[in-house]
Amino acid sequence: MKTQLLLKFCLLFALILNSNWSASAQSNKIAHSDSILTVKNFPLLSLINHNINLKTVLQNDKVIKNISLSQKQRALQSIQNISSIVSNYSDSLKWKENEITSAGTEMIKIYQLNKSFRNIISQLRKQGSYALYESFPDTTYLRSAWTEAATGINQIFDTYITGKKQHYPNIDSISFRQDDPDFKQQIQNSISSSLVDKHKTIFFEVPLSIALNVLKINGRDEVARFEPLNQGLNHFPYLKIKKTDFSKYAYSVILIPGAGPDKPGIALNPKGAKRCDEGVIRFRKGLAAFIVVSGGNVHPYKTTYNEAVEMKKYIVEKLGVPADVVFIEPHARHTTTNLRNTSRMIYRFGLPTDKPVLIVTDSSQSSYIVQGMDKIAQRDLRNIPFKNINRLTDQETEFYPIWNCLQVDPFDPLDP
Repeated sequence: MKTQLLLKFCLLFALILNSNWSASAQSNKIAHSDSILTVKNFPLLSLINHNINLKTVLQNDKVIKNISLSQKQRALQSIQNISSIVSNYSDSLKWKENEITSAGTEMIKIYQLNKSFRNIISQLRKQGSYALYESFPDTTYLRSAWTEAATGINQIFDTYITGKKQHYPNIDSISFRQDDPDFKQQIQNSISSSLVDKHKTIFFEVPLSIALNVLKINGRDEVARFEPLNQGLNHFPYLKIKKTDFSKYAYSVILIPGAGPDKPGIALNPKGAKRCDEGVIRFRKGLAAFIVVSGGNVHPYKTTYNEAVEMKKYIVEKLGVPADVVFIEPHARHTTTNLRNTSRMIYRFGLPTDKPVLIVTDSSQSSYIVQGMDKIAQRDLRNIPFKNINRLTDQETEFYPIWNCLQVDPFDPLDP
């Protein structure tokens, strides 16, 4: 059976050699994008993948090798079956529940004997990647993080191959029809190329690489854009943090959430511009040393305009605010993540965590934040990454960041 499988892999390799691959410079760019997507969605898998000692142990583990082989066989059979519909590919790639459980149990056994694995869990705890699990013992923490990663990869296949709708399908859905032959061919090619020469790689690398490629096929690599976040448009504000005396200010930052246009071709929604006007008024009153404008490439569907970038441009060019006091937070897709992602920046950039954040927005969003944000965050993020939300005026609300904001959310791969 193994010999037959190896022959099939070789045939696939011969096919792929005849296809037209990108130049090495483009390959490096793609690899960089893959790395960011992995780090942000699946930090456990990223750290394992960069630990040679642990990778070798996992590669040689019989239980895990058998799980990996079964998954590869399913994937290979799905693309060899000419009558397969595209959703069959998704089903073949996903980890089965018993496989997730078995792999988790085996990793716990390895963890107990392997210092590298213990160091990885320690590192994940320090960076807060799985903050919701920090009270768990290491073995439970590991199983929770692994189960979340595997289930998150499964969800990418469900959403961006099968077309299953998530909470916000108008902005986050698949980019193709299920009967699109070009889409089916691209998924086939992705599976084929990931299976070639992957028999020596770590067990999760094939489904992971396919999941990342599926996101890119759909044009849904938003989370890899603008990274690292302390560079680019944030470079000079970031440098200014260490020179700032925050005791002079009531707030750590002023947060201005974006408002995406409903129609294509519009860079900045007038409502977003109005929010910027109001936020700058508070900034000029000296309430905070910095402004954070928050919003991704959201409205309309797959827009080329980034809310945060366009708001910063407006604030600097039209309102005359120095560029080195305006941070962009370019990934948030919802009000919940405006708050969560700003909180993450506060922790990661070394801004004061014991000061509140002042949100400046219109009265309707302010009401929405105060009345239902905890419930919506728990539903969408499975986490409440802020505390003490308090409405001050129709346009002003404050909240405090909390450590839970660092918890990754692989179930929203566009902004985990």
